Amino acid sequence: MTGRLPLPHARPRVLRPPGLVLLTLGVGLPALLGLPGCGGAPPVRHPDLSAALPESWAAGTESDGPVSSWWESFPDPRVRAIVTETLAHNLDLAAAGSRLEAAAAEARIAGADVFPQANLTGSAARRKQVFVGLPIPTGGGGPPSSTTDNYGVSLDVSWELDVWGRVRSVRSSAAAELEA
Repeated sequence: MTGRLPLPHARPRVLRPPGLVLLTLGVGLPALLGLPGCGGAPPVRHPDLSAALPESWAAGTESDGPVSSWWESFPDPRVRAIVTETLAHNLDLAAAGSRLEAAAAEARIAGADVFPQANLTGSAARRKQVFVGLPIPTGGGGPPSSTTDNYGVSLDVSWELDVWGRVRSVRSSAAAELEA
């Protein structure tokens, strides 16, 4: 026989993972699981909402310009008065206009992260320190004192590098909200 027989006092070998494997699993596994979250959102593709419009309209009026008071063509003066009052006091139209203005403002705000941001601050301080208890004679008869003036100006400039597309996604989302 050419094979070796195990010695009776030898114990079977138990495989234990070394510390490096545990460290790799403890750090690498969460990083690997979090990697898909680093991808940016796909760009928003806006649907084509164009419609075929005729070259001219037959509005029944002699003017070629846009008709702003279309209800004035009604023969009944009561109907014209009702439509005029309804348009003047329509809260739904006013609310829709306000929502449109708010969405436009939010779209402008969302697009502001693309540009660098600068913050300029200034400060001024005056401090007087009185040295009570020091046996230094002064000409004024009171305790000696010291006055210091501090002035400062700080300029902070920051800009976010859009590596993962967060700023583009926020901007695109705000534009889609405005269109909606």
